[in-house]
Amino acid sequence: MRLLVLGINHRTAPVEIRGQVAFPVEQLPRALGELTALQNVGEAAILSTCNRTELYCAKQGEGLEELTDWLCRFHGLEKGSLEPHLYAYWEADAVRHILRVAAPPIVTGLILGLAATLGGSILIETVFAWDGMGQLYFKTFSGQPDESIIIGLTFMFTIIYVVARLVLEVLYVFLDPRVRYQ
Repeated sequence: MRLLVLGINHRTAPVEIRGQVAFPVEQLPRALGELTALQNVGEAAILSTCNRTELYCAKQGEGLEELTDWLCRFHGLEKGSLEPHLYAYWEADAVRHILRVAAPPIVTGLILGLAATLGGSILIETVFAWDGMGQLYFKTFSGQPDESIIIGLTFMFTIIYVVARLVLEVLYVFLDPRVRYQ
């Protein structure tokens, strides 16, 4: 079995074509059942958004005809009508493509979640009476406000957030080749 990504996206097809091959949520169970029932397909997943429809398959053999015919048949399209708009990636190229599509939102969530955790430290340290920056921040506001501590902690939290965003922007250049800075 070989890993295959077969898809259509905003770069390869106009919106009218993409709309014809989108999978509504209620059709996904039937589509996955049919897709995995194909003779040369072992496992499969379907990604369908407004900008792309992709089939991720563990497939035997080299040919794409079985999959392209199924895709046309499932959506009631003429056989071969999608072929000029489809792209296919095998093995290592498929993994690279999947990571390029999936990594940016995952990394964004992780880094911004980490930065948001700092804000949560104020609540957690206050509730559990733990000593830390969050507790210091809370005590400074609730007691006798000390402007220098407030400015220092706000500056430190801001720097941590800005550095997290900078790391995120640098990672985007490596994760997504479409992102380029001049």
